[in-house]
Amino acid sequence: IHSHVIKTGFKADIVVGVGLIDMYSKCCCLEGARKVFDSLPEHDLIPWNALVGGCLQNRNAKEGLSLTFCMWKEGINWNQTTLFTLLNAASSLLDDLSANRSMH
Repeated sequence: IHSHVIKTGFKADIVVGVGLIDMYSKCCCLEGARKVFDSLPEHDLIPWNALVGGCLQNRNAKEGLSLTFCMWKEGINWNQTTLFTLLNAASSLLDDLSANRSMH
């Protein structure tokens, strides 16, 4: 699908890019999702949210929180989706911490 997008000239389209980020995330390929994100001409809120959400789908809450901090540093204003995703990431990290503590 991605090669078809490139061949047909939709590589720089934000909507198509977000779809590819979502596709790669669902296929457990965060590296591919990140490459698509990096290739987009601009990084507004929607691609950021897609990438952060992909991290959470792949149980990588730490990376999701790190990306959210990058959003903030770049001056991207968060919306409800971003905040919901942040809360889920924090909750996931707390669950992991709790599980680690119970093992000791």
